[in-house]
Amino acid sequence: MASPAEEVLHVAFEASAESILDEFGCHSSLSISFEGRDLTEGAHLVTNVALIVNGEVWHDSGSISTVFYQSSVEWQVGCGEAFDIEVMATNESMQVATSAGSITPPFPQP
Repeated sequence: MASPAEEVLHVAFEASAESILDEFGCHSSLSISFEGRDLTEGAHLVTNVALIVNGEVWHDSGSISTVFYQSSVEWQVGCGEAFDIEVMATNESMQVATSAGSITPPFPQP
């Protein structure tokens, strides 16, 4: 019997945003770092890691075969815009683990 995905596959992400207000309006730099890890140290290698934001793929690792995959993206976005984030990792046993959350870049205080 196969182990549950959460026992053999770990995914995580960290998101942050810095906003500035200038003569052109309010804009933010949104940064998302994410990872997928094989918790079995090689018995179930990670074969794909995808970052999905607001239903759109922002990053896809493509076909990989590794114990650990990490990447990050940075985008210029509007202040106050909500971003739903999901990271999905798949291993060679076709198990999938996900991590999800959201971030809304703030409006800076004048």
